[in-house]
Amino acid sequence: MAGFLATSLPLHVCGLGVYLAAWAVLARRRWAYEVAYFWGTAGTLQAILTPDLDAGFPSYEFIRFYLTHSGQLAAVLFATWGLRMRPRPGSVIRVYVLSVLFMILVGVLDWVLDWNYLYLCRMPGGAAAQSPFFFVPWPWYILALQPVTLGLFLVFYLPFLLADGIRKRRAERARAAEWS
Repeated sequence: MAGFLATSLPLHVCGLGVYLAAWAVLARRRWAYEVAYFWGTAGTLQAILTPDLDAGFPSYEFIRFYLTHSGQLAAVLFATWGLRMRPRPGSVIRVYVLSVLFMILVGVLDWVLDWNYLYLCRMPGGAAAQSPFFFVPWPWYILALQPVTLGLFLVFYLPFLLADGIRKRRAERARAAEWS
């Protein structure tokens, strides 16, 4: 049981993110959408590209990994385009702070129970160890990834920021045209 708990709880960003994405779509909860959006785009996408898997196709673990990770991204994309949900101003900072608090909570559990969720206690194995996100050795990558995470959140918020700017300029032009 202890081995199962050490690897199977939703204490990775992707593990919890899949539940948040489902909750965002089913219950239309904007806070869940924002967390799932940033975790999915900045984290889950990277996990899909560099999976931490010991088993290959057609194993259960391989299929489960890709179904849940791809499902989270699909739910976020559906919520964004299909349900017209979007991150609000300030969501980058809110989700970043929540992410750091989540990391601290998971880090305490990792330390007390000798787990390795979020790879806070040691580097991942397999292809995940080759990820460009682990560009410095443990434990330094934990600190080095903080500005990278915030930067990625900003990059994935940029399309909404640009769309808002375009919408605002169009509205200003329309108001100016009414007065001329």
